[in-house]
Amino acid sequence: MHQRHQQRDPIASHSDDVCKWLNTQPNLIRKFARYFGEHSSVISAKMVEVDQQGLLLTCIVRTQLEPTEEGGQPTEADEEHEVRVAFKRPLQTMGQVRDTIIELAKEAERALKGDDSDAEEAAEDDATFLLPDFDPFLVMVALFVVTMVYLDLFPNTSISMLQRIRETIGAQNIHYIVVLTINLHVCEALGALYLTLVVGQGFFQPIDVFLWFITVLVFGIASMKELIPLAYRHAGGGSR
Repeated sequence: MHQRHQQRDPIASHSDDVCKWLNTQPNLIRKFARYFGEHSSVISAKMVEVDQQGLLLTCIVRTQLEPTEEGGQPTEADEEHEVRVAFKRPLQTMGQVRDTIIELAKEAERALKGDDSDAEEAAEDDATFLLPDFDPFLVMVALFVVTMVYLDLFPNTSISMLQRIRETIGAQNIHYIVVLTINLHVCEALGALYLTLVVGQGFFQPIDVFLWFITVLVFGIASMKELIPLAYRHAGGGSR
């Protein structure tokens, strides 16, 4: 019965992965329990199930018990509770789940008079697009490639330094470097399409696919270093 439910529900099949991701942010899950479960003293909370209808979490709530004898001291007890957080409408993709969870986090933050730090943390941890990090070595490589492209397009440049570079490397070698670089970047861009459309299917939105294609085409390996772990971390649309 559970397997049939997962087959019909596009989100339930990724429930374990989404829960693993959310449970790396315990403060956020506790706030879900406090706000949506209306529990004030939440000791701990854990996400246990996600489907297209909503989230299910369990939490340990500390309650104060009345003394059993007259004049006795009140005692405390920890009780486990389930909290169901319903989505406003059934969700179909993991991208929708990510966006909805971020909105729920912001709602809980506002209601609990906090800031959006946990919501922003969720967004950063599960970002669908990242610009390449600054890498001095890759910057030097990029400057070299740009210089080669310029010399290939404008072989009769009047800049003396560039003339010396052209004479040292040779016009034919410069052309080979440019052609090789273009071919490599095109292959990497096609690889980016595979990673976003096949490996990370359901996680990347169309705009993400487009942005990754363009940035990998332009920046090459610098962007692929960001995309490869992200795509495989969310393989099949899940979140880890």
